[in-house]
Amino acid sequence: MLERSWIKNVERDILALGSIVFYFLVIGRALIEPYILFVSQLSVAALVLILFFSFLKNFETYLARGVILLACTGLFYKSYAYTAFTLIIFCLMIFSSIDLGSSKRKVLIGIVVGFVCLIPALLISHLIHASFGIIE
Repeated sequence: MLERSWIKNVERDILALGSIVFYFLVIGRALIEPYILFVSQLSVAALVLILFFSFLKNFETYLARGVILLACTGLFYKSYAYTAFTLIIFCLMIFSSIDLGSSKRKVLIGIVVGFVCLIPALLISHLIHASFGIIE
């Protein structure tokens, strides 16, 4: 019983990597330098995710944010090692979500929503930067 409780705590911690608090922590860190393209990608994706949530409530929001963070940080760091590491963590997030009680349907919809949010985020942020001639 104690071992299972410990596993559940770790699963909740892993899933917390897709929390709103962690998402804004990543944005806050990016603002320090500042990495405007990275911040704009995350910000546009967050706005699109908010729109999705206002119409569709039955999806795993932690995984949707996880997809966005995985893709945007992977593009930012441009490192295969980092991307492989985050993919492993994301797989653990999926497993944790299911083990903690989310349906596979809710998990799948969350992942799809995350990817759908990425498309306008990447396009709009690059258009904005190209329009203003911002180079990072």
